[in-house]
Amino acid sequence: MRVANKLWRVGKYLNIDHMKVIILIFWLAVLSNICLAQNINGFSLVEKKEAKQIDVLYNGKLLTAYCYYNSIKKPFLFPVNTLDGITVTRGYPVTPRAGERTDHPHHTGLWLNYESVNGLDFWNNSTAIPDDKNCGIVKILFFR
Repeated sequence: MRVANKLWRVGKYLNIDHMKVIILIFWLAVLSNICLAQNINGFSLVEKKEAKQIDVLYNGKLLTAYCYYNSIKKPFLFPVNTLDGITVTRGYPVTPRAGERTDHPHHTGLWLNYESVNGLDFWNNSTAIPDDKNCGIVKILFFR
C-alpha cells in the first residue's frame, strides 16, 4: 500500500492522469505476483514439447521427467533424483557418463516392464533389440 501511495503522489506531482496511475499500479501488482509465483512450493509439472518430456518438480527441483522420445519405444521416467538432488538412475543409454557400463540398452530409468501381457512384450524398450517379438506400445495421448 505504501508503494501505491508513493506512486499516487509521484503521478500527481508529474501531473499524470489518475487513471494512468491506477493502471500502472495494477500492472505492477500483476507483475509482482507473476514473479512471486515463480517460487512454487510443492509439486509442479512443466511440459517441454520440443524435448518430448514433462518435468516433475518439487519446490522447483527436478525429481524426474516423463520422457516420450522418438528414439526409445516406450515412455519412461528419467532421471530419477532424490529431494537432495542425488541421481539414482544411471545415465546410459539416455545420457551416458564416463566410466559407466554400456550394457542393457533397454534400462532407461523407470518404465513399464512386463514381458508378457495378453501376448504382448512390454519389456523391450530399445531399438537395439529386434522387433521380431510382438512388442506392446505405450503412447501419451494428451497432457493437461
